[in-house]
Amino acid sequence: MRTIFPNVAQVCDRTSVSDLSAEILINAALKYMGIINKDDSSKVVGRSKIRRERIKTRSRMKRKNKEQQSSSEYDIYFDGRKDKTLIMVKEGERATRKNIREQHAVLISEPGSIYIEHVTLISGISHNMKKSILTFFQKKVDRSKLQAVGCDGTRINTDSKIGKTTRAFYGTSSAIAYSLHANEFPLRYILHHLDSKTTEPKGYCGEF
Repeated sequence: MRTIFPNVAQVCDRTSVSDLSAEILINAALKYMGIINKDDSSKVVGRSKIRRERIKTRSRMKRKNKEQQSSSEYDIYFDGRKDKTLIMVKEGERATRKNIREQHAVLISEPGSIYIEHVTLISGISHNMKKSILTFFQKKVDRSKLQAVGCDGTRINTDSKIGKTTRAFYGTSSAIAYSLHANEFPLRYILHHLDSKTTEPKGYCGEF
């Protein structure tokens, strides 16, 4: 049974499945396959076991990514987004959990689309993004083999006045702006024209 857990842990992280949800799904599958039943519950998987396996898998993947980066030249690409983050808040003598929305910048390396790290930003403005990413670079990135730094073509990254994030790398490595939004926005207008307005982030109305 141990061989399936690295794959399960990796898939749970990729799909944002919680430990509790993973526990329910895994045990339901094991029950359906007859591995666990009323007479034998020794193979039941608890959420603490899933949590431990997720931590091990993340550490193993980080070590593997560092080895790949140290052995060859690479590029780094980043993009910002807001994520829900679980934090501990102290109220008097008690500590409670609270979900907040934090601005993160996710960094990956190419070739291979290897996840490196994410950095937490004070805000999404260019100055804070530049400061957080450069601090991470100085501590954890071998810049001797870094060939280029890439980002999307949004104004915060490429504008001549406020695009400080990519301009911070000029002179040390190449800056690449990929035009994802140039493809995304026309497609959105086509869908809007053919299908009318969307009803929710994952739903549409009308005929298509």
